[in-house]
Parts: sequence; structure tokens; C-alpha cells
Amino acid sequence: DSRLRGNDEQALVPSFPRRRESRGPCSNTDARRHGSSGLRPGVLIPALAVLALSHDADAGLAATADPALISNLDRAVFVDTRDVETCANGSVDGALCMAPAELLHPDGSPASFRGINWLAGTFGLDPAVTAVVFGDDRTDSEFVAGMLFLLGQSRVVIWRGDPRSLPGSLERGPGRRRGILRSLYYASPVRDGYIALDDDARRFFAAGSVSEAAVPGLDTDTSLYRRDDGGALLVLARGAREAVAGFARVLVEHPSVPALVHIDGHRGEAAESLGAPPEGDARKMTIAVSLGVALVLWAVLARRRRAVARAR
Repeated sequence: DSRLRGNDEQALVPSFPRRRESRGPCSNTDARRHGSSGLRPGVLIPALAVLALSHDADAGLAATADPALISNLDRAVFVDTRDVETCANGSVDGALCMAPAELLHPDGSPASFRGINWLAGTFGLDPAVTAVVFGDDRTDSEFVAGMLFLLGQSRVVIWRGDPRSLPGSLERGPGRRRGILRSLYYASPVRDGYIALDDDARRFFAAGSVSEAAVPGLDTDTSLYRRDDGGALLVLARGAREAVAGFARVLVEHPSVPALVHIDGHRGEAAESLGAPPEGDARKMTIAVSLGVALVLWAVLARRRRAVARAR
């Protein structure tokens, strides 16, 4: 397929989607450093339902711990998110060794999609197949799965079970490291409509009242904001790994809710600099209530101890 292979000159300059190709609840340019546009919070996410891994299912992001669903996939590639050495020494035979470090700069900021596109090409990853992402750390797996989804992989499934419980019929063997040169031109538009840059985040918060929402299991440094008018959700975190992992979890667990991810993270700066409500108001209330309950229990126990001591 010449569309996937391309020629040598094309391989050096990966193409990015035009604005009309944007997929997601917000529309902005794909190149992460090239400005942004407003949000369109009324569009539903085309996310794949967790149990709907059929041949004609919509493309998107899903999670499962059912080996039968994985075994029934016709075209699938396995992506191992454990460290590269562990993967290379023993994994699902031929699994791509794609640890989070492969998608992040040393400072924790995300690599450009141009670079990730090149990386996918060195693995020979076909964007049309289903990527089954697994590992020994849930956040790592959700981050890599989220990045592949944003990159444009047609279907991504997060394996929620123990890696050793992947279908037993799969041959075990060494994982595959990234290459130096591309063996395949990764031709798929980035889902840039799900990505919120700084200006998009400021517009999100400026468009109306916003409150923090809760998703069980989200990292404590990850905040989820929802427009009170029922619009889109925005995932905001200190770093890219936590932000994209939280975004992936939201898409899997709430597939009908439009969601955006501030992919850069706020890099240690106060989230309020992007217009967010004072950070942690809801959490502070939860902590205060918890402390209050603990103090009351401590006082009750202390009173009972004194009563027992007097009785003796």
C-alpha cells in the first residue's frame, strides 16, 4: 500500500492532519506548538465500548481483562509498556517494546507527534490494526494507550489483567525494540481534537462555571474539570504521563462524555495560571472532613479509655 509506505522523501516529513480532519470534541491544529482554536464541547467521543470488540465496532479506546476478546481479534499487535530490557528479554512474541520513556522527553514533557509518528514507523506499526497495550503498571499502560489513541491508531485496547494471563495460545518470545529507520510510513491523522493547549484550557475555564469531577483511581496529581453547563471534561495534571493516563481512563470508563486532555501538563506551575478554580478545593474539603471524623473518633476512644481506667 503506497499510502503507508511512501517514498524516502515523504518518510522524512510526516504529514499532519488539516483542520477539517480533526477528530474529537474540540478543534485545534495538530502541531502541538502551532496555536489553537476554540472548544466545541457538544460532540460525543467516538470511543469503543469496553465489551464491544467486534469486527464492525467503532474505532477508539477500550479496556478488557477477558482473554477471549483478545483471542478473537483478527488483526492485533501487542505493545509492552514495561521497561525495554524486560520486554526484550521476554514478552508476547514480537510485542513492541514501547515504555513511556520512549514517548517522553527526559524532563517528562511529551515528545512531538512528529517524533512519535517516526517511532511508530520504526516499529512497523500499522495504524489500521488493533493495538493491545499491556504492562505491569496501570498508569504506564494507560499513558501509552492514550498516546497511541491520540496519534491516530484506529483501535487501542488496554489489557487490565495480569500480563501472564494473556491468551495462553499466544507464543511467548522476545519483544521487539524500536528501530533506527522506518520500515513503514505511519499514515494516520492525529486525533488533535481531543488535545487542549494552554489557550484552549483558558477558553475552557473562561466559557462558564467549572467544577471538579471525580474518576475513581485517578492519580492524586490529576484533576478532572467539568463545565457546569454539561459540556466537555478537561483532564489536567502536573505531568504529561499522568494527564494522558487520566484521559485514557476517562474515555474508557465514560465513553459517552466528551473529554479533552491538556497534554503538556502544567509543569509544576499552579493550575490557576490556566484559569482553573483554586486547586484542590474539593480535595481540601474531603481532607478536612476526614480529619474531623478522625478527631471525633480519637476523642471518643480517649474518653472510653479514661472511663475504663476509672472503673479499674
